Amino acid sequence: MKLPFVSRKQHQELQEAFAQENYNNRILATKLKRIQELCEDHMNNRIGNLRFATIVKTGGREMRKDVAKALYEKANEIAFRYSKHDRANNFNNESFSVEEIIPISAQGAMVVFSKSTGKKALAHFIHVDHPKRPFWQYYIMGSQHFINLHMLTEKYAEVEKHNFKLNFQD
Repeated sequence: MKLPFVSRKQHQELQEAFAQENYNNRILATKLKRIQELCEDHMNNRIGNLRFATIVKTGGREMRKDVAKALYEKANEIAFRYSKHDRANNFNNESFSVEEIIPISAQGAMVVFSKSTGKKALAHFIHVDHPKRPFWQYYIMGSQHFINLHMLTEKYAEVEKHNFKLNFQD
């Protein structure tokens, strides 16, 4: 692989950008590991309430006001839809309400729902910033979503490593 000539300043800027990206990836891996540990603790009944707000910050980028308002509306819409007693798989006739909305990035959030049975549900929301029609996508998280999170972060690091080399091809 033939690398192009870059100035010292460009080289330093690339090194700083790569170091920052590496640092961000390590922070993400640490957060995901902590979330996995919290869920394992929760499954083992060592803690009673999952509150991610204390360990996850927005990573320096703030959620735009319009995006935050759309998240609030979508979370309440989901709570309303899941509260329908004739909904499929609503065997206990549960109703849902939004307990907490936790932004984890400029484009992502976790929403904790309270159920009428006293239980809770956790949803992961991802904002798709489509130029014509932005929207929030979500899924209700279960234990199966946490089992292989470490594999996700490892694979992400591999992909970034592969992609970085491609920046220097002609």
